[in-house]
Amino acid sequence: MLEAALSQMDRFTPHTATTAEALSDLITDARATGFGCSDRSFEAEIHSLSAPLYDQTGLFAGAVSVASVATRMSPEQERLIKTELIKASRDITRNWGGQLPSNVTSAWASEFSRHYETDSTS
Repeated sequence: MLEAALSQMDRFTPHTATTAEALSDLITDARATGFGCSDRSFEAEIHSLSAPLYDQTGLFAGAVSVASVATRMSPEQERLIKTELIKASRDITRNWGGQLPSNVTSAWASEFSRHYETDSTS
């Protein structure tokens, strides 16, 4: 899948990842946080977040996403959306007979503890 993505790195906005390095950075961030993020990369005014879904075979089967107007995205809004995405991902995965991998749930826990540390030191 990565090879296919790298073969067509079309630019849709100035924020679109168009190099292997930029795409690698996005993948690394998604693995570290458990969330996919597209910030003005496909449409200039859209910011979207997604969480993975898994089926009964234990394989990645898709994602649940929320798109919003980029200028309205705040740290508080992002935390709220991520919280709801976690709930939706857990529910949909469970309804499909699947189970979330421990690396995803660990990434979510780390992501939220990092947000908490940032908030509590302000």
